Amino acid sequence: MLINKTTNTIVARKVKICRSFLAKTVGLMFHKKSDAAYIFVFDKPKNLAIHTFFVFFPIYIMLLDKRKKILCIKHLKPFKVFYPNSNFVYFIETCFKPKAKVGHLLDW
Repeated sequence: MLINKTTNTIVARKVKICRSFLAKTVGLMFHKKSDAAYIFVFDKPKNLAIHTFFVFFPIYIMLLDKRKKILCIKHLKPFKVFYPNSNFVYFIETCFKPKAKVGHLLDW
């Protein structure tokens, strides 16, 4: 379960933790819309481009720091690339607009 600790609300009841290289490479590509949040975990801060190639529906991306504080929320359409302005340790993909804002703390 993905929880917004700032507002004490549930963001997503289902989560999929993506730790392996393959899981982080695939994410929501070639999937159908889901009510799960895909949480990508990195060992150290990264600044990677995020794309929606082969994701056939719009998604939301949330970038988080090591404290799980939201740094950025971005709505991406299919087949687009997003270049973050800051490093992140976690990023979350959802098919729905998250009940969270920049600066909020999340937990799972």
